[in-house]
Amino acid sequence: TLAVLQINALLAEAGRPRLTLPLAPLSLQASSLGLLLVFRNNQTHERLKEAQKAMGGLGALAREIMQLLVVHVPPEKGRAVALAAR
Repeated sequence: TLAVLQINALLAEAGRPRLTLPLAPLSLQASSLGLLLVFRNNQTHERLKEAQKAMGGLGALAREIMQLLVVHVPPEKGRAVALAAR
């Protein structure tokens, strides 16, 4: 990290041995972060599918309402139905 790099630069100027970091904690951290991101990605995909399903149902409901308007509204009010279709 940045702090270790700065300390190493100071130690190198003083002629002392450099600090080193073990790689095991970093690899474990990367693995756990990867699993977390996959989980979040799957959760987001499920929410997207759910939203698409809801939007499809909303479109079907809108078509059904328009069909009911066309069938049950008297012909002299046809302009109102055409405006509602917009």
